[in-house]
Amino acid sequence: MLCTKDENDVPIIAIGSDRSLSVSQKILETLQQKDWVIRAESLADEGSADIWTDTLAIFGEGRSAFYTMAFSAVKKLRAYNVDYAILPLPLVDGTQDEYYTPCTGTYAYGAAIPTTKSVEDARFAAYMLDVLSAGGKQYVATAYYDQILKNKDALSDTSKDVDILDLIFENVVYDVGVIYGFEGLSTLHTNLMENNAADIASALESVRGQVTEKISQIVEQYAK
Repeated sequence: MLCTKDENDVPIIAIGSDRSLSVSQKILETLQQKDWVIRAESLADEGSADIWTDTLAIFGEGRSAFYTMAFSAVKKLRAYNVDYAILPLPLVDGTQDEYYTPCTGTYAYGAAIPTTKSVEDARFAAYMLDVLSAGGKQYVATAYYDQILKNKDALSDTSKDVDILDLIFENVVYDVGVIYGFEGLSTLHTNLMENNAADIASALESVRGQVTEKISQIVEQYAK
C-alpha cells in the first residue's frame, strides 16, 4: 500500500519501511529483466500501434506463460483458443499472511456538483450517488461476478478447497494514494520503470515533502 489511514481517518504515507522498500526494489529489478519480461509500454518503442491489443495477443496465442491484467480484459480472451487459469498476485514470502488484489485507481471516477447549486441539492445528489453505488454493487456487480466470471468465463473452481476467484476478490484493497496521486506518490514505481531504475528509497524521499503537503491540502478541503 502507498497510503493508509490513521486513527482519525486521515491519509498517511504507508510505504517507507525497510520491508516495503526492499519488496518494491525486488519487484522493480525483476520486471526490468528484459530477457524474459515484457512491459506493455516498451512495445511502443518497437512500433506497436496498440500495445494493449498486442500484449493480449502475445498471451492469447500462447507466446507467454503469464499475463497480468484487469478483469475487464478477460472477455477479450474469448477470441483466442488459449487454455488458461487465473492466479492472485503472489505472496512476497511465507511470512505474508494475506493476498492483495489492488483496485485500479484509474477507474475511480468522481462526480462534480456545481457550486451554484444549493446545499440541499448537493446533499441529495450525494445521497443518490450512494444509492446507485449500493444498487450497482448488490445487483450488477454480483451478476457479473456469478454469471459472467464464474460461469461464462469458467474462472471458478469449486472443486478445490479454495476458490481462486473468491480468494482474489475477497482481498481487494483500495489505495487512496493511487486514487488521488498525491503529487507523484502514485507514479513512483512507474517513473522508476520508465528510467530502468530501482532506487525506490531515494525516489520516495524526493517526493515526500510535496506528498505530505498535498495530503494536508485535500484534508483541509474536506474539512470545509
